[in-house]
Amino acid sequence: SILPRRSFFYTTDNLEDAEDWLTQLAIHEGRHMVQFEAYNLGSVHAASFFFGEYAALLAFMAPVWWLEGDAVMAETVLSQSGRGRRPSFTAQIKALFLEGKVFDYSKMVLGSSVDYTPSPYEFGYLMYAHLRSTYDFLAPQILVSRLARLPLPVIGPHAAIRRVSGKSAAEVYREAATRYTRFWEEQTASFQYTDRHVYSTPTKASYKKHIDLTRAPDGTLFSAIYDREAGYWIVEVSDQKETRVCRAYPQNSLSAGGQYLIWDALSPKAKFDGSGMNIVLYDRATR
Repeated sequence: SILPRRSFFYTTDNLEDAEDWLTQLAIHEGRHMVQFEAYNLGSVHAASFFFGEYAALLAFMAPVWWLEGDAVMAETVLSQSGRGRRPSFTAQIKALFLEGKVFDYSKMVLGSSVDYTPSPYEFGYLMYAHLRSTYDFLAPQILVSRLARLPLPVIGPHAAIRRVSGKSAAEVYREAATRYTRFWEEQTASFQYTDRHVYSTPTKASYKKHIDLTRAPDGTLFSAIYDREAGYWIVEVSDQKETRVCRAYPQNSLSAGGQYLIWDALSPKAKFDGSGMNIVLYDRATR
């Protein structure tokens, strides 16, 4: 955080990467610290003499994908793991592009109440991958330094992206979408599918994501899902149907043992940085 300037490490492993959790955390959050230091020049630095740490708020003139996409890129290229190496991380954008749903740039950045749109982490990672490989390897540094000199909403980010690519953000996005659509089409065309069993079929929900899967000792399959209309649930999956078990959002993992389902749930606190985690044990017999 920049108000006040501080950094906290939450040491609960998210269990999704092979890399040591604290290593991943240090790289990702350390990159944010580097970003905020890099903003401290030009107009932002001058404003700090009058407003102190509040001058750093000018950094938020940048689109969120600038900050998070760059941090995901750092955790990927500076480690042996990272979300950029994980197929599930880009699966949602891949599905959109392969279905021909290449929304415009504004919708991808601002979100939608109708269609699924990717998070700034997912969108930013693909944008930076394209900017770095096509235009300038130092694109993140150039964007930040240019915005620090002209920290104005809309105008500043637009000028910075023009400086890197000679094009608008929307034009860069369309280029990236075309590039990745072609790549994923060639990739899926080369797949050889093995025999498979369908456990669940799509519903009429505008968007549903299966977050976690686990199989109980008796063979029953359970999944944590996010449904745009219904919210977060744990469901039992059988005969191509999903039966709701209970409302829940496993923060990092869902598991099963004996007659129990087990997951970790966030316990939010009103005081900043005061949240914690609970281990939830659900008895399938007594519900």
